[in-house]
Amino acid sequence: MSRSDAAAVERYFALHEAIEQAVSTDDYRGAVTLAKEAVSLIPQLVRDTKRQFGAFDIVSSVAVERGGKLLAAMGDVHSLRGFHATLSAMPETHMWASAIEQYIEDAEIGERILSRARENPGILQTVIRDSLPPIPPEHVTELCYWLGRVGRLRREKKGGRSYALFVEA
Repeated sequence: MSRSDAAAVERYFALHEAIEQAVSTDDYRGAVTLAKEAVSLIPQLVRDTKRQFGAFDIVSSVAVERGGKLLAAMGDVHSLRGFHATLSAMPETHMWASAIEQYIEDAEIGERILSRARENPGILQTVIRDSLPPIPPEHVTELCYWLGRVGRLRREKKGGRSYALFVEA
């Protein structure tokens, strides 16, 4: 592996740590910026891993998983499509491209949640959750949680089991 290849692979893994650190301090925009850089290094990671070990067998990516989830919550479908283009270009990362397809769908569901909350300020999360079949209720709950974490949705505890939802400006 050349010195520049080694530096790119080292940078890719360093970015994973930086993404986790950014998420732990609620710096979601920073985490997304780092994830975008990491995903841009994946083609080189695949080539170099195959060259060095004969196969690419890395099964998870913080950049794809955390970055994809955050981009979905932020509604950044354009960046998700960029991730998808990068990952679907290589057979070794098709499973990650499939994950990105789910995040694109999550972004679209998130927009539906926000639209309902915009039209009905204070609507209960359980009402939205129960009105979006065939989406599993726990998935809607998770999306609401992340919409809240990235600042697009305010969730106020209402009763013992739900939240009133308000779109943040």
